[in-house]
Amino acid sequence: MALAILPALATFNAALAAAQLVALPFEKDVGVSSPRHDPVGAGVIEVAAPRPRGGAVVKAENYGFAVTNDDNGAAIAAAVREAKRVGAAKVLLAPGVYRCFGDPIAIDGLEDFELDGCGAELVFRRAPSYPIEPSWDHDGSGANFVIRNCRRVKVGNMTCDWDWHTMPLATCAKVAATHVDDADNESYIDYDLVGCGERHPYYGKAFPVQRTQPMTEDFRRFDRGPNIWHGTYEGEMGCKTRWLSPTRVRVYPFVEDPGLVRWTGPNKREFSPKLNRGSVRQHKVGETYRIAHAYYGKGGFTLVSNEDFELHDVEIPACFGHAVYVGGKQKNWRIKNVTVAPRDWRHPISSSADTIHFVRSHGNAVIDNLTVKLEQDDAINVHDRFTVAKRIAPRTLQVVLERGARYFRPGEGNTVELLDPGYNTTGWKGKCVGTEGETILVDRDLPASNPEEGYFLLFDRTASSDGVIIRNCTFEDMEMRTLVNASNATIEDCVFRRTNGDALRCIADYTLKWWAEGMGTTNVVVRNCRFEGNCVRELVGSYYSLGADFVTWLGCPEQVKPERLNRRFISDILVEGCEFVDSLGYFADLRFGTGLTFRNNRIVLTGKRDRCRANSGFARVERVTDVVFEGNVFERPDGAPAPCVEVADNVKGLVLKGNR
Repeated sequence: MALAILPALATFNAALAAAQLVALPFEKDVGVSSPRHDPVGAGVIEVAAPRPRGGAVVKAENYGFAVTNDDNGAAIAAAVREAKRVGAAKVLLAPGVYRCFGDPIAIDGLEDFELDGCGAELVFRRAPSYPIEPSWDHDGSGANFVIRNCRRVKVGNMTCDWDWHTMPLATCAKVAATHVDDADNESYIDYDLVGCGERHPYYGKAFPVQRTQPMTEDFRRFDRGPNIWHGTYEGEMGCKTRWLSPTRVRVYPFVEDPGLVRWTGPNKREFSPKLNRGSVRQHKVGETYRIAHAYYGKGGFTLVSNEDFELHDVEIPACFGHAVYVGGKQKNWRIKNVTVAPRDWRHPISSSADTIHFVRSHGNAVIDNLTVKLEQDDAINVHDRFTVAKRIAPRTLQVVLERGARYFRPGEGNTVELLDPGYNTTGWKGKCVGTEGETILVDRDLPASNPEEGYFLLFDRTASSDGVIIRNCTFEDMEMRTLVNASNATIEDCVFRRTNGDALRCIADYTLKWWAEGMGTTNVVVRNCRFEGNCVRELVGSYYSLGADFVTWLGCPEQVKPERLNRRFISDILVEGCEFVDSLGYFADLRFGTGLTFRNNRIVLTGKRDRCRANSGFARVERVTDVVFEGNVFERPDGAPAPCVEVADNVKGLVLKGNR
């Protein structure tokens, strides 16, 4: 086929500079495979069950657990403390609906123990923290359950919901009117608030607007349309609003209200007359939206430094923040039969942040039969944090990532390693001997950095979230993606359906402003999964990809030359036996890596999707080596373009074999 030049992407990241692409038909055999072993993924992960030493059982009802109590969390915590004191094997709750409006429920330092919810439904509520708590300082200590330093412990058989009657996490809304004003900061959107009865719980109070997202008319799915972002940190209130009636509110997007609490530190949100007018112009009367009043903060279950832990048979219709937050030395753990999805269209958000978020762990996690729907950030984000720092003295590093040293939090005595800005080894390893403000002290002299970039990537090598199995899971109507930024991983028998953007990514990425996540992704198997109708909101031109079902990506700031990026940082990935149905964009968008194989997959366009691109169901490869597409079957309606792989001139070792 003829040479095709794709338009340049307007992004901040030089790694996505426009490349010349040649479109090769999949039916044509190209190249010769080099001998190499297939990735094997995670292998077997064993999670030890509790080994009770006695038969003692503690009933929470004896410690104040009752449907008439407003602080049943305190009763559960008291029962757990008693079980620890006497060495009981189990704490039992009881069926019923129980309010938990007090402090988090702490389970700390137990061994061979089980908390059995016995079908109880726990309803949580706690006001946001003030002053505002930014997401990178959030350590999960305010979660509904904070479970630390436990060994061979199980928690399950319960429902954990949120108090929507008093403190809704989101509201269904319909645009009733819009007004674009000649005067600065006077443009507004009037929303009718739907499904909240005759009086919204926030009427007469501040109406937090952290984000708005377009939804279908029945509020059960996301839809195309404009988004508004006004903050992600706990306690942020968003923009100026005015109540017009108990169920109608006027919102002035991107206009500050001096009376509201707002984050003023690094990464603060932008407010301007231009954004105010532009946002209002994008909205149309009759459109339906989810208005989120919360984002990061609190949390459902915080798991820190547990070993052989299981969370099972739990329903989370809604929670403030991450449903599950993982940190510390967490090792050998399992999530089984957990559903994070709204029960009722009037409560249109499940987890107001990521569903499962690894900050760091020591590996070996199994996520089995998880269902995620209508969360507000990533469904799963498996990663370990690193940071960006420059040498300011022979043994002192200054953190230059805007989120500061607290985002990374290296432990004293931990082994740390320096990589260059392109993820290449420098050969330097040492120990962290302390943190002083925004500086990190080490025990060995540091090398000089490249003056062109002036910084290093600093990794804490005591952390490793490697060893992950994600199986039998359903990710449906997701706001964002599933990120596997770890090695030795298996994703199998999962469904990714109607994700707003890309469905599954194997990446590592950092900016100098927002984040630094992922310490290498190698030996990954994606098997027998179904990808269906993804890229609902399209997200064309996002700096990650052009919209795809599966993405590999290695991210860096613009001053790092793309040719310096270490392709082996994303390597040895096998995608086989999967179905890709009605992809809006590419079924595979491979931007970095080596040793990437797509084998025996089925790529189908049914013709039923209301929009497609000329290259829907194609693949795209750029800055990759040793990439193989073998034995894949393409099914397309009559008249649809023949499937191709779009190949950049920096690709080496491409093989097409036996595709039809």
